[in-house]
Amino acid sequence: DWAVLDAPALETSSAGLAMCRYVDAVVLVMRADKTEAEDLNGLRDEIEAHGGKCLGVVVNQIRSDARFADRFSG
Repeated sequence: DWAVLDAPALETSSAGLAMCRYVDAVVLVMRADKTEAEDLNGLRDEIEAHGGKCLGVVVNQIRSDARFADRFSG
């Protein structure tokens, strides 16, 4: 069985950090045109510091230039 919990962006609420230790994993959703790789790394560290596990990232609003995603691969 699956349950998906959707939390607001951490910029507006800390609810996601409060819940991350109680779920199996966290998937981050980022805006391709606004989020930097350093921000994602910091957020992953913050989630892990609160007892959560970061499973991965979903990139939305990516433009037609798919090479943009290369800066997040590694």
